Amino acid sequence: MVVVMISYQLEEQEVGELIQATTYAIVAGLALNRMITIAWELTGVTDARRATGVFLKLACEALRRGGHPSAYIYVIENGTKLGLHAHVLMHVPPSKARWFGYRQRKWLGCAGGIWCKGFIKTKPIGGSYRLANSSERYLSNLGRVLRYCLKDSDEQSRRRYGIRAKPTRGPVSGRRCQISRNLSASSREAAKRCGKSL
Repeated sequence: MVVVMISYQLEEQEVGELIQATTYAIVAGLALNRMITIAWELTGVTDARRATGVFLKLACEALRRGGHPSAYIYVIENGTKLGLHAHVLMHVPPSKARWFGYRQRKWLGCAGGIWCKGFIKTKPIGGSYRLANSSERYLSNLGRVLRYCLKDSDEQSRRRYGIRAKPTRGPVSGRRCQISRNLSASSREAAKRCGKSL
């Protein structure tokens, strides 16, 4: 018998990991410059975590084949308007922004979703895919976007990081969040050992 964990919020440790990964992405030259929201339940998908994993695997593989790096974090939420959905913050090279946008529909289908206008939304973080760096405008927008993605955090994290967006608090099966391997704690530790500051 398989026991599936159900959660209603992001825990403090998960919130810390997501914030550290987002910060490290800038240091690593992989600043998260794209926010993607996928309304999985509206597309007919019931396992948003698995579908998001498939979508990102295909996207990252396609970028890698073209010699382009990628990185991401994501959270799964369950709200009254969108049902089960994912918020993805991702690094996509600016030169591939339009190409990426055109291919999202295909990856959505491969992940089991039925495409319909409005079921997947993409926007640049900081106003432009090219401005993802340490500029004040980018960092300010990134902070707002990240706090929005962390709205289902535990109360202590909400207070600590000034998260004011209304939480969805709907049940989610399995892990509510994920970080790409190149932004993980082990990658950050390896970078620290090599002398790169975080």
